This record gives sequence, C-alpha cells and structure tokens, in this order.
Amino acid sequence: MKIRLLSLFLILFIAACNPYKGFKGVSKKGMKTSTTPSQELRDDYKSSSKKMNRRYKREMKRNKKRLGHSE
Repeated sequence: MKIRLLSLFLILFIAACNPYKGFKGVSKKGMKTSTTPSQELRDDYKSSSKKMNRRYKREMKRNKKRLGHSE
C-alpha cells in the first residue's frame, strides 16, 4: 500500500514539474519555437479577430432568436 502511494505521488510530482511551463516561446518539450515578434503579433491578431468574429456571430444568432426572425 505504501509503495503504491509513494509511486503514485512520485509520478504526479514528475508530471507536475515542467521547467518550461509558463514561458512564452518555448514548447512543452523544451524546444524553442522560432517565431519572430512580428509573427507573434500577426498570430495574436489573427486569433483575436477570429474570436471576436465568432462572438459577433453568436450574438447576432441570439438576437435573431430573441426577435423571432427566421431565415
């Protein structure tokens, strides 16, 4: 019982300790992602615009439902 508990704790400890966790520009495996700051800006802008577009479409769908339009 103690060995099982100890081994489980050890596995969880190893899985939780990622030295690269929280660092930008480093992948989970520890390899540097080679993107320039301008590329990061482009990617951030693209993802945020996609998110805003989805949010807008959802809002319009809700309004359509609420007002009773059917197309």
